Amino acid sequence: MVGRAVAAERFGPPQQVLHLTTLVHPDPLSHQLTVRTTAAALNPSGLIPVTGTYPSRTPSPFIPGHESVGVILPLGGDCEGWAVGQRVIPIGTAGDRRALRGGAMPRNASRSHRMRPIPWPHGVASTL
Repeated sequence: MVGRAVAAERFGPPQQVLHLTTLVHPDPLSHQLTVRTTAAALNPSGLIPVTGTYPSRTPSPFIPGHESVGVILPLGGDCEGWAVGQRVIPIGTAGDRRALRGGAMPRNASRSHRMRPIPWPHGVASTL
């Protein structure tokens, strides 16, 4: 599956280094959920890594952002207790060393223990 996201290809001022990019999203592994992002925020804490303040913690290229909400798409085979269409908050996705992913990613395959279910509508959850 193909999607688009704003990525930092290198470190520097956000207005100079953030660019729209096309991504190929792999199918989830057995222990992963795929989440379609429905709302995401990019605030100062999400822009600090773009500037290169913490290069050892956030290798480039990466998708910036820490906060997002979404709905579960395909499930890996070992993801008990989750359902397709369930609303979730992905936890700890920005600057992940193993994949080009972050809160503003349109789709995100992540380990099921890094997800939290949300009972509120997306508009409410994305502002918390």
